[in-house]
Amino acid sequence: MESPIDCDPGDDLATASYPSYGEDASGLLPPSDELVDDTEAPDYQEPADAAAKQDAGIFVSHDDKVEEMKAALGDFDYLADDGNWGIDAYCRVVCIATDYFAAME
Repeated sequence: MESPIDCDPGDDLATASYPSYGEDASGLLPPSDELVDDTEAPDYQEPADAAAKQDAGIFVSHDDKVEEMKAALGDFDYLADDGNWGIDAYCRVVCIATDYFAAME
């Protein structure tokens, strides 16, 4: 399925499949005592509602934003089998969304 939009959705699957993908080997790590003695325990509780998610710093798309994106996608069939486990469809949606939001700037 050819994309009518010419853009780069990011790294290909082969590149993104490396075990160390996304790691910066030359990047700095926190001091080891901070890694061992982290005073805050992780909280894996799901926030109860959208307001709690926002308070926790989790990005929440409101219904109006979802509807806006649906309108931007038009009649795009995101449920169609692209023969690549949905990866090609996802990349096309990324390109459409990128162009849509770029046009709004």
